[in-house]
Amino acid sequence: MKISIGTNIKDGPWGGGNLFAINLKNYLQNIGFEVINDLSDDDINIIILTEPRKTSESSAFTDLDVLKYKKYVNKECLVIHRINECDERKNTNYVNKYLIQANRVADATIFVSEWLKKLFLDQGLKSKENYVVYAGADSNVFNADGFLPWDHKSKLKIVTHHWGANWNKGFDIYSKLDNMLGSAEYKDRIEFNYIAIFFFGP
Repeated sequence: MKISIGTNIKDGPWGGGNLFAINLKNYLQNIGFEVINDLSDDDINIIILTEPRKTSESSAFTDLDVLKYKKYVNKECLVIHRINECDERKNTNYVNKYLIQANRVADATIFVSEWLKKLFLDQGLKSKENYVVYAGADSNVFNADGFLPWDHKSKLKIVTHHWGANWNKGFDIYSKLDNMLGSAEYKDRIEFNYIAIFFFGP
């Protein structure tokens, strides 16, 4: 089985889409599948379209590239379109329409949330095979090794990080935590840390 994932994988932190491609590639290779990131081979079984916008640095190929591949190279390959983006995330007005148009090449569509699936179906996405697959975590990194259960005496430690300033990234919860930390009832019971990542250089 040969699978092409349409992501130019980047080293280091590069967002959820990049991490998805890394984790999926590692998993598929570990179970014996061949994974590539282009459309150069004529025997690809499955194409995963992850970022159809040519202007995106992470895009390995577009929906037009997939359309040409299916028409002129291998009409038997299956195409899965993974959607994890929308206008509502960054207050734009062109992403949804573009992704709905790009979706015409897909045999099936995978959304990263039920909310996103409903949003696109309500806006006219026509794909008949629609699924929600939630993001997973690398168990080599995120696991219970060394886990110490909370003793209910010391402060409960909470930690988070986010790259963006979008309110939908949990800021309602952070505001509630902030208010709790300022109250007499919780200030000595909860510890909350926000990890900020800064990048310097070219």
